[in-house]
Amino acid sequence: MNYKKIFLGLIFSGLFFGAFAADKNVEAKISKVTVYLNGAQVKRSGSTSVAAGKSSLIIDNLPSNIDVNSIQASGKGDFTILAVNYKNRDYNSNEYPQSILDLQNEISDLSDSISFNDNLLQALAEEKNMILQNNKVDYSKLGFATEDLEDLSDFFRERITALLDLSTKTKIENRKLNNQKTKLQTQVNEEIQNWRYLNGSIVLDIYSKTNANAAFEVDYYVASAGWQPVYNIKSENINQPVELNYNAKVYQNTGEEWNNVLLTLSTTNPRLNNNKPVVYPWRLDFINPNQFQGYGTNLRKDAGIALFDTEQAADDFNPEPAGTAANFTEVSQNITSVSFDISLPYSIPSSGTPQLVNIQNLKLNATYEYYAAPKLAQSAYLIAKVKDWEDKNLLPGEANIYLQNTFVGKSFINPSSVNSELDLSFGVDNQVVVTRERIKNYCSTSMLGSNKKEAIGYEIKVRNTKAVPIKIKIQDQIPTTGNSEISISVEEDSDGELNKDSGILTWEKNISASSTEKVEVKFEVKFPKEKFVNL
Repeated sequence: MNYKKIFLGLIFSGLFFGAFAADKNVEAKISKVTVYLNGAQVKRSGSTSVAAGKSSLIIDNLPSNIDVNSIQASGKGDFTILAVNYKNRDYNSNEYPQSILDLQNEISDLSDSISFNDNLLQALAEEKNMILQNNKVDYSKLGFATEDLEDLSDFFRERITALLDLSTKTKIENRKLNNQKTKLQTQVNEEIQNWRYLNGSIVLDIYSKTNANAAFEVDYYVASAGWQPVYNIKSENINQPVELNYNAKVYQNTGEEWNNVLLTLSTTNPRLNNNKPVVYPWRLDFINPNQFQGYGTNLRKDAGIALFDTEQAADDFNPEPAGTAANFTEVSQNITSVSFDISLPYSIPSSGTPQLVNIQNLKLNATYEYYAAPKLAQSAYLIAKVKDWEDKNLLPGEANIYLQNTFVGKSFINPSSVNSELDLSFGVDNQVVVTRERIKNYCSTSMLGSNKKEAIGYEIKVRNTKAVPIKIKIQDQIPTTGNSEISISVEEDSDGELNKDSGILTWEKNISASSTEKVEVKFEVKFPKEKFVNL
């Protein structure tokens, strides 16, 4: 038996198990992207024909920062995926793609045209100078007739005019050519950067018993993408629900363009923040007065400010998206996160520029009240208190506030709260006037033996100039201490609710139209007279 012939026949027929078909570059378009608060999962889909035997399907021009461990592949058809590998392009053995070479050739042609025009301008300038020099010659002494001199003058004048006209046109053309060259050079630089950035390849090693059609999908994770929640909060009246537009700023800088892809926005646990002044405990202790020498009256002011969080400023963004995806969004509750599946395709360029996507438009039932912490700000904030908000899948994020179709400022939504109500701030109402003044006839300093006594008191007034009654929560504070040598006694709190641990005093008042309510805070602090306290 001729085994050599049988062996060769198996090889050429492709029936031998170790037979290899040719490697094949295949196209796999981005079909879906799951965007996380940080990073994104990209899904590419494609199809091709495969030859019998072993072969490799190569997907080129992928980002270089793909998380290799995140790559997944699946397929449909009469073939088996044997292995999935990732590799980067070797710059030393690869040339620029034809698109970049074509642009570079176009730039070279423009450079040649610019050089030609520069030479022409030089020649025109030299000819102009020659004519001007010849114009200084006294041709009458050379025997030229008057008629000849007139003709010569006309020639010089017409030639100078033609030279100036041609020079002007050439300069204008050169400016246009240089502008075009600059734009093309910018484009080339961007494409080279993208080419260098998109230097990854996913290689699918497959085996098929026969020639077959293969459909395949690959998934991978990239870090340079994400989304941020942003809100538009609108209220027409304090007796109407709050309208909340839940939006997302989606961005990516992966090097690949997301053109007409389906987006899924997935949530994580973001950082916490607040949107209104918060009164913290005021704890007294002894201090070294020399430590604060030179600060003067700013000591109390600075200490007070340092105790409170401030609202974080947010970048401006377009409050109304060109289109809405809210009607195309399906919300999925996962084990540890929420996903917003948007069936409307979006294009997100690889520029890092955020694109606004509308997720949901919500109507939230709310009750309204005012809030004031006059120690921090002598203003009254209109607060909408929203119940049953927990199932709205909100995240901490910046909010644009609109009251009666008027933009009143920015705030911050903090749903990461254990409270049953979500507070939404609609900013300051100047028709509610708040003051906090020191009670001069009460405040005093006295000596009691070896101790010093500081008597401190404040009067807080809230004047409602509106034509309707209001409900307001007022907060102030009494200092607390953990030092046994310091004693604090409350002399007057106007029936406020005192939290003994934090020292926070709270009053809830209903104030009639065009009326004023006032409360008083009085307390005394005793401590050794040779020591100093941070009052």
